[in-house]
Parts: sequence; C-alpha cells; structure tokens
Amino acid sequence: MIPTVAEIAALLVATGVLFQAGRGLLASLRHRKMVVRDEMSALASFREATGDLLTQAQSANIAEANSWGGFRKFYIHRRVDEADGITSFYLRPYDGKPVPRYLPGQHLTFRLQIPGQSKPVIRCYSLSDAPIHENQYRVSIKRLGAPPGSEGIPDGVGSCFFHDMLEVDRIVDVKAPGGNFYLDMTDRRPVVLIAGGIGLTPMLSMANTIAYTKSKREVWLFYAVMNKQQHVMPSHLKRLARDHPNINVVICYAEPTRECVKGRDFHYRGRINRRLLEGLLPSTDCQFYLCGPPPMQDAIIGDLRDWGVAEKDIKWESFGKRKGKKRASPAVGDNVRTVEPIEIVFARSGKVGKWSSEEETVLDVAEAAGVALDSGCRAGQCGTCATAIKQGAVRYLEEPGTQPPPGTCLTCMAIPKEGLVLDA
Repeated sequence: MIPTVAEIAALLVATGVLFQAGRGLLASLRHRKMVVRDEMSALASFREATGDLLTQAQSANIAEANSWGGFRKFYIHRRVDEADGITSFYLRPYDGKPVPRYLPGQHLTFRLQIPGQSKPVIRCYSLSDAPIHENQYRVSIKRLGAPPGSEGIPDGVGSCFFHDMLEVDRIVDVKAPGGNFYLDMTDRRPVVLIAGGIGLTPMLSMANTIAYTKSKREVWLFYAVMNKQQHVMPSHLKRLARDHPNINVVICYAEPTRECVKGRDFHYRGRINRRLLEGLLPSTDCQFYLCGPPPMQDAIIGDLRDWGVAEKDIKWESFGKRKGKKRASPAVGDNVRTVEPIEIVFARSGKVGKWSSEEETVLDVAEAAGVALDSGCRAGQCGTCATAIKQGAVRYLEEPGTQPPPGTCLTCMAIPKEGLVLDA
C-alpha cells in the first residue's frame, strides 16, 4: 500500500522530531559526561589535598588552614536520627566561610547557652565523619539519661539540650577542632578500632577516612552495643565492609532481643574481650584505638596489656573523670604518692584547699573549697579549665589531650607537686 502525501509528511515531521530529540539527548549525555569527569577530577584533587593536610598536620604539628581562635558561630543545617536516643547534627558556619580540616578522631568543643544554667555549659563531642567537607561538620550525640536507680540526679544537660532545643537553623558557639586522639595516618600497620555505644563516633571518622582516601591499610572495627535499637548506622557499617575488602566490621550485642538476627544484625553475642580479639586479629603488632564506657575501656586496656600489646600502641579517648587509665610517668624526683597534704591557695577568691590524695585533682580541691572554676570535659580535652599558676608547679594524672598555655595548668587533670597558688 503506497502512503499518501500527508502520511509521508507526517513521517518526515516525526523523524525530524526524533532526530532533534536524539541530538538533544546526545548533547545532554556529553554534558553529563563532562560534569562527571570534572567532579571526579575535583574529587581526586580534594582527596589528595585532604591526605596531604592530614600528613602535614600530624608530622609537622602545624596549625590548619582557616582555623579560628575562641568560639565561632555555627547553625544546625540538618538533624538525622541514627538510633534510639542518638542523633547526628550537621553544622555549617554562620559566616559561610570554609572550615578547617581536622584529624580523624578529633572533637569539637561547644559553649551552650542553656536556660536555667547560671553560666554557659561547655561540652565536647567527637566528629563522626571523615574530614572531607569544606563547609560542614557532623557530630552524633546520644541523649544521656540519669543512671538507673539514681533518683534526684538530672539527665545529661548538654546532650538533652542538643536533642530537645537545637532544631534546624539554631545557632551554637563552637571551638575549632582539637584533641590529641586521632588516627596516625603515617603508620601502615593494621589498625584496630574498638568502640562501645556512642564511642563509635571517633571510630567512624577514622574508618570513613581510610575508606575515603582509598587506603589499603588493614582495619578491624569492633563495635559493641546492647542490641539493634542502639546500633548506630548499621547500613553504613555494612557498606564499609562490603565495599572495602581491607575493612573488617565486627558487631557485638551484649543483650540481643528476639528481633536481633545473628549474622544479619550482629556477629557475636557478649562483650569485646581478649579472647575475641586474639581469635580474629593477625597479631599484637597493631595500633589500637578505644572509645566507650569507662568500665569497658578499662577492661579492654587491661586485656591488651596482658596480651603483650605495646603501651605506645594503645590509645583511648574519654570525656569525664574515670579511673584505671595509666598515669603519665612522673618526672625525676617527683613522688608518686604524697604523705602530707599540700596546700592550694586560690588567690583571687581568698580561699584555701588541701590536696591529700592522687584520686583528686586541683579542680576537685577547688570545688570542695567553694571556688567556682570554669570547666568542661573534665578529661583534659577542651582546655576550658586552664588556670594561671602564680606560684608552685603541677604534674598530670595522665597526658592531657590539650596542652595548656605556658604558665597555666588544666585543673581537671593537675596534681600539685608542692604548695600551689593559683589565680582563681
């Protein structure tokens, strides 16, 4: 059957439309290919720059670009619920300027203006992602309630403020990233990351950094929680292990429920201990990083020492007072224990305290004497309690994460060597 002139004309029009659409699609694909190529090139350059910065910051101990002194204003850009009582907060600088890279494992210090508090509350929270963003930080915070059976003790002031009050676009004051707990990017030995509960956050930063930089370094991430309700970012952890053959993720549930399926949600029932580590790790010649509840950390640190792991290869992070950590070696001539109490004079307040036990710090003595000193993390991390020494000298229970300015001491960690006079 011979087509009519009208049918031929319609066919030509349709062919022209398809031809133009095809040209448009090809042009769009070429454009997209160029965009992807440019994005990949930029990503490669950014990854290289990030790696260079990490190496320089660690080996040369130099200040990072775009850092700032004091507190800087950030706003809450996004909130994401990660697990029962755990939320990630994405922070962006209010001034819109770039933020400095940080070392994987470091933390942010916040100054919180909390209603009902007589002065700002200082809290430290670990950064929970790789340092790959030029305009954003992420912290993942667990809402802390009072311990079971502790009537009259309030819930965590800082964590509850984040969860209850800091909605999107709210502004907070933030110090630049800091702390001496971070992944050594220059070491090529296997790295073992041991996390309990919300202690996963600095380990996420470390593991994500290794994945992002495409490092082939062997990684073992051990993560212990009660059950799947407290399991943070399970899908992300599975992807880390699936997409990176050098990253091994081991999940331990202390009290799995009926909904928890072994092999799908977790790998081992119980707590992380020496037996588990010995059965999986290649040797003791690894770098070990720990962050979790104090009893868990103390037990694992003891296990690692008994196993023969070198002291220099055991690193841990803690916020808040706890016992069981190895103290810094005293200088020659220092007495590890004092026999007679040492007097501490707080010059500005005119008050005097007595220090008589290595279980108490200068901050403890000040508070007992009724001297109100600024403090934050109480673990030598945030630097808030730095106080000028007018006379005398101190030593530290353990190496602080933040070094105080010359002529000052971190009262939350310090022990007097002799009679002490502080500008407080």
